[in-house]
Order: sequence, then structure tokens, then C-alpha cells
Amino acid sequence: MPAATAWCSRGAPTAATRFGGPGERIFLEVGPETKPCSHPLIPDKQCLQVREIRFDANGLRSGEPGPWQNFFDGIEGYTHQPGVRNVLRIDRYTRKDVPADASRYAYVLDMVVESEQVKH
Repeated sequence: MPAATAWCSRGAPTAATRFGGPGERIFLEVGPETKPCSHPLIPDKQCLQVREIRFDANGLRSGEPGPWQNFFDGIEGYTHQPGVRNVLRIDRYTRKDVPADASRYAYVLDMVVESEQVKH
């Protein structure tokens, strides 16, 4: 008879617990390439290029996407791959104690809605 193995479970706080409440659900399209962006504390910083997208109740895109913008923050759970365009479903949390060099928002990936390899 094989030896019994012990089962161990470790809990981890959810993003809602870590950031003090539910997040706001947003959709961001992430462009295939990063661009240089000015940051006083990080020389040679590269920023994701993002724009907000909206979907209607049926899950279809509605309206025009917002303009492309430099995205200085990170998205927890997301790793950018050069040459790949993604549409991400994000939970955006408002931080209570904002570090001096950070955004007032924390972004957490919920799911990748769309992904496309972009040719140069």
C-alpha cells in the first residue's frame, strides 16, 4: 500500500481584499509595441500603448475606442509580448494608500478577450 501524502492548502488574498473593495471592470486594447515615454525616475522607460474599449450588453464593441495613450503602470497578471495586440478585461482598483511614485489605480488582469499577432 502506498504511503499517504499530506494535503496542504494556502490561501491568498484576492485583489478586492488587497485593495479594499471591488474593482471597476474596464477593457483595454494593448498595442503590439511599446513606445519610449518620459518618466522622471526611470530613464529609458518603455510604455504600453493602450486605449479603452467599450462593449454593449450583448458583448459587441460599441462606439469608437479612445485614443492611444502611454500606459505607465503595470497590469498584474499580464506580460506584454512584442508584436501581439491584445484586448484585456481588467479590474481597476483605487488604491487607498498610494505610494508617491505610483498611480492611484492598480490594474489586475481578469482575462484576455482577444489576441492577434501583428505583422510589421
